[in-house]
Amino acid sequence: PLTYAWSGPGIIATGYFATPNAASTNWYSVEYTTPNSVPIEVVVSDNHGHNVTQSTTWDITPASWTFVYNTIISQNCAGCHVGDTSTANSGGQAMGLTKASAYAALVGISHNQGQACVNDGVTHRVLANNKAASAIFRKPGGTQPSTCGATMPYGSGPLPANEVISIGSWIMSGALNN
Repeated sequence: PLTYAWSGPGIIATGYFATPNAASTNWYSVEYTTPNSVPIEVVVSDNHGHNVTQSTTWDITPASWTFVYNTIISQNCAGCHVGDTSTANSGGQAMGLTKASAYAALVGISHNQGQACVNDGVTHRVLANNKAASAIFRKPGGTQPSTCGATMPYGSGPLPANEVISIGSWIMSGALNN
C-alpha cells in the first residue's frame, strides 16, 4: 500500500490538512483578507524505499459572498431565517428568500439582540471589516457573549471551524457583495 504525507513550508501557520496522510485531502486556510499563495507538497511512498515528491503552489483568495451564501447560509440558516421578520422561527432576524435579500438584510444592519449584546461589542448582523462586532460570525462560532442569545444554528451549532473561518474571511475582506 502507498502512504501519503501532505505538508508545506509554513503550512501550520497558514492552515491545516483535514487528513494529512490520505491520498486525497482538504486543506483549510486561516482567514485571508487578500489573495495569497501557499506552497504545498505531497510525498508518496510505497514503503519499500521508493518515494515520489510533488510540489505545487495553491492560490488562496478570501471567501466571497457567493461562497458564504451558497455553502453556509443557504445550507444552515435559511431554514429558519427566511421570509420577513414575522416568520415564526426567524427570531426577528429574517433574511428573505434570495442571496440578494440576505445580503441587504445583513451587511451594515444593526441586530435586534438587545442593548446588552451591543454593550458587549456585537453591534451588527454584519459589520464590514469587523468580525468581532458581527453576530453572523460570533453566533455560528459559539463565541458570542451570553447577552447575544443562542449559538447558531439553533439546536445544532456551532458550525465547523472551516465555515466560521470563511465567514470571518469574507467579513474581514470588506463583506463585499461578490
